[in-house]
Amino acid sequence: AEDYNTATMPHVKYYDYEKWEMEEYAKRKREAEEAAAAKDGGGGNVALDELRHREEMAQRAKRRRVEEARVTQFGMTAEKREEMKHQ
Repeated sequence: AEDYNTATMPHVKYYDYEKWEMEEYAKRKREAEEAAAAKDGGGGNVALDELRHREEMAQRAKRRRVEEARVTQFGMTAEKREEMKHQ
């Protein structure tokens, strides 16, 4: 409780969460690549394949959200946008 009263957080991730998240992501990716390289044969790429699949799905979802926002924005008339601003 004292940590919060002095405005200090107990873990580094609370200071810059995006930076911490990217470092964790890079660490997991590096571990998956090392695990794939350490295994002999074709079965070692499962973790790396799963990581790549997750990356691809995240990129698709982001593109879909951007496209939906674009369609919504262009689907509105200027009058409708102005009306929404004044609500």
